[in-house]
Amino acid sequence: MDKKQKKPRLHSPGTTARAASRSKTTHCFECSQVCCRTTVIEVEAPRTLRDHSDLLFYLYHFDTEIAIADNDGQIEWYVEFMSPCRFLSGGRCMIYDHRPKVCREYDMETCEYNLPERFTYIRTPQEFFEHLARHGPKGVLKRLEKTHLPPGGYPTPKSRTRRTRINRHLKSR
Repeated sequence: MDKKQKKPRLHSPGTTARAASRSKTTHCFECSQVCCRTTVIEVEAPRTLRDHSDLLFYLYHFDTEIAIADNDGQIEWYVEFMSPCRFLSGGRCMIYDHRPKVCREYDMETCEYNLPERFTYIRTPQEFFEHLARHGPKGVLKRLEKTHLPPGGYPTPKSRTRRTRINRHLKSR
């Protein structure tokens, strides 16, 4: 490491991360930086055929999933792209003192690592159709099946099998 380059660091003493270490919440020092390894975009809950088709489009891409969070009855939809921050090195933030506001405001008490039961994950087009069959509007499901579901179902992708990030984290506990 170049002498001029500062060593990356996580939280300073006295921050909420240190305080959380005294509780049963897993703090940033013990997790594998879930928040730093994904880009998450909140989207509106799908209502129309086009909304559902757009979400299906995201699932056609590797390393992308849909997360549905239940915040005390208020349902929030997210598209998650598994794309680590370019400034994460060895589990530490290289720009910690100059990180973006979204990083500064991230609350580990309510992060998906500490509250996995709040989240439902949809990782494949097949899972999306299964979710729609259980929870979605039947009219949209039938139209999507007719226009977006290949005869015989989706083929199995030939490459890029990966373990999903949340499963990795839950197994490491």
